[in-house]
Formats: sequence, C-alpha cells, structure tokens
Amino acid sequence: MSGFRVLDEEDRQMLISWLKEHNIELNHRTRTELRDAFAVAKICKRIHPDLVDLQVYTPRCSMTQMLNNWKIFNDRVLKKLDLNLSNLMLKELAGGAACAIESILYKLMTTEYALKRGEGKLTLAKKPLDRH
Repeated sequence: MSGFRVLDEEDRQMLISWLKEHNIELNHRTRTELRDAFAVAKICKRIHPDLVDLQVYTPRCSMTQMLNNWKIFNDRVLKKLDLNLSNLMLKELAGGAACAIESILYKLMTTEYALKRGEGKLTLAKKPLDRH
C-alpha cells in the first residue's frame, strides 16, 4: 500500500500546468529520471535556491544508490519544508511509483505557491501527504 495519496483530476491538472511553467513534461523518460532525487533536487533548487545544494547529489542508476539520494534529499531539504517522508515512501520514489512522483512534485508545487503568497521560505501551507 502506498504512503502517498493519488492526486484527483483537479490536482493532477494543476500539477501538469505547473510542470509546463517549469518546462517539464511527465512522460516515461522524465518519470524515469525523477526516480532519482537528483532530478527532483534540481527542480526544488529553482523554487528554494538557498535550501538545495546540488553538489551533495550524484546522478544514480541503481535502486540502492537512488534510495541513498532520496535519504539525503529527505534529510537536507524535505524535513526543512515539513515534508519529511518515511523509508517506505522513499523506496516508492526510488522505485518510480507514479503516485509517489506526482505527489512529491505536487507538494513542491504547493511550497512554491506558498512562497508566492508571501508565506516565507519555510513557513508553508501544511496540507498533509495523506499517508494511508
């Protein structure tokens, strides 16, 4: 059972529009790339440039190495955004589960919207990840 919520159609359309603003299209190739936290860290760096240090990540191919990148990203970035993920959720991301990738991108989208509303860098709207 997934630790991430499946986005409803309205949330999915919002995510697709947001990704287009960032010149990202969710297709097979990008979903494969987004299994590695390095790719997600690059997206997050656009939103929170002072929070993400890309030098600590190395692009990875194996599940074990991608999981390690996700653990680093979780500890260094997601916890500071109040988006701390469980080990199960990190494994789902490294495994490329569609709902996991969409859910974490959706949460990053909400952090950007919170910044635009002037809620500060780390004082973000707290919509739960819906861990079922």
